[in-house]
This record gives sequence, C-alpha cells and structure tokens, in this order.
Amino acid sequence: MLVRLKAYRWFILGIVAVLLALGVGAQTGLISPDIGGGTSLAVRSAAQVTINIGSAVVGERNTTGGVTVPVWLSGASAQKITVDYTTADGSAVAGSDYTTKRGTLTFDPGQTAKVIEIIILNDALNEPDEQFVVSLSNPVNAVSGSPSSVAVVIQDDDPVPTLFINDVRVCEGYVNLGGPFGGGPPGVALGTGVPVVFMVTLSAASGRTVTVGYATADGASFPGAIAPYDYYSTSGTLVFSPGETTKNVTVIIIADGAPEGDETFLVNLLSFVNANIAKGQGVGTIRNPLYGGYGGVC
Repeated sequence: MLVRLKAYRWFILGIVAVLLALGVGAQTGLISPDIGGGTSLAVRSAAQVTINIGSAVVGERNTTGGVTVPVWLSGASAQKITVDYTTADGSAVAGSDYTTKRGTLTFDPGQTAKVIEIIILNDALNEPDEQFVVSLSNPVNAVSGSPSSVAVVIQDDDPVPTLFINDVRVCEGYVNLGGPFGGGPPGVALGTGVPVVFMVTLSAASGRTVTVGYATADGASFPGAIAPYDYYSTSGTLVFSPGETTKNVTVIIIADGAPEGDETFLVNLLSFVNANIAKGQGVGTIRNPLYGGYGGVC
C-alpha cells in the first residue's frame, strides 16, 4: 500500500513538472514554483485575486510631507497584476491641499502589497478637516475589491486666529449756535451725532466662519461717557467669512457742547466662535477741544 501511495505522489509531481515546463502554470496562475524547492498549488487564479485599497488619515503639518495609501492583493499570483489609480477632489482641493497623482501600480508575481504616496500641502488657515478621494480602476489579471475608492482625511492642525479691537479718540466739535457754550471751533451742530469707527481684526485669515459679538458700555472711571447723553449704545454680531480679516463697529457720539473734559466709553467683544480674544475691549475717548485743555484743537 505504501509503495502505491509513493508511486501516486510521484505521478502527480510528474504531471505538475510537465505543466510547468509547458508554461501552463504561468499562463493560468493555478500553480507556481514554491520557494522551498517544491511546487505550490496555493497561488490563486486571476478570478480569485482581488485588489484592495485602504483609507488614510494624515495631519496637515505632518513631518513626512505626505500620506501613503495602502493597496494589497487578497493573495499571491503567478501572473503580473496591474491596476490604475487616480486622485479626485472632495472638500480638499488639488493644488491647495494636496498634489494630484495618477499612475499604475504593478505587482510582480508573488508580490501582494504596494502603496500610493501623495504629497500633502500645508497652509496657515484654521479650517475644518478636509478629504479627497483615491480610486482604483482597470485591474489586469485580478478583480477590484469593494470599495475601489477611499477617502483620505487631512486633519487640520493650524491654531485658531485671535481677535483684536483698537482704541479710538474723537473730537466732539460743534458749531457756535449762540448758546452759552458759543465760540467753539468749526464742527457739527449741537446734538448732532458724530460717528466713531472701531476696527476689529483677526490675526490671520481663517478657513472657517468666525463670529464675535460686541456691545458698548459706559466708561468705568470718572469722567465716563454715559449713554444716551454722550453716545448712543449699540450691540450686534460681526461675521468674518473665510478669508476676511477686518470688520468695523460704528458708535455715534453726541456733540453736547458741555464744558467738560475727556470722557470715555467702551466697546467689548464677547461670544466668539472659531477664534480667541487677544484684546477684547476698545476704549473710545471723546475729547472736547474747548474744555479739555487743547486750546481749541483736538
């Protein structure tokens, strides 16, 4: 019995050797030489081998400057396998967030793993995470796995910008209307509103929408300006669209012509989103050219 089994084994190996000699194994992918010197039947046919692709996540300011997307076969093959790949925009845009790449991967017989290397472009914008797509197509001597397209996520790691509001000085100025405080320099009529513009700026452009609330307040120290006698109170919300860095807050002061020194009021920033506050209080100083010791000049 043992002799018959050994004879049968040598018979099978002989058939395999003939097939290899004729190139049948290389053509079908059914058999291939084994690394150990024998013959392996584990190598799969083209219909059995699938090409798979994996997703990837990368920080925008990664130290390597790029991301690798893994591509692998479900098993080894005796045939050369090729597959095309290409990138496509999602929320990430080629040329701004990453570099477009397309080409062909080649798996030599026995190889099962490759990578696609893509360059990531860093910018200074604080922005939401973005993604683009890498797709496989046109497999040769294999079939596409599912999915054949994956997303690559670029995680933003830029700091949020900061908000700053400036201080403003304004001359109250009024014309002589024959009242008890006559003799003032050329300016505006008593009781007329004079606009004062505060500038709110971002330290850097953002890729996100930045919002910040604002509201006026009377001066805390004497002599403080008082609404609605020295200025008109106001409040609201500033909206910075992506890329914008400057917004204005306008406050109307009142030319009352009273014999008084400088007065101050405040504009406070509050309720900020997608930013931090660097200087959140603007001081408005109302100067009286006649009674502030300026000799009629602000």
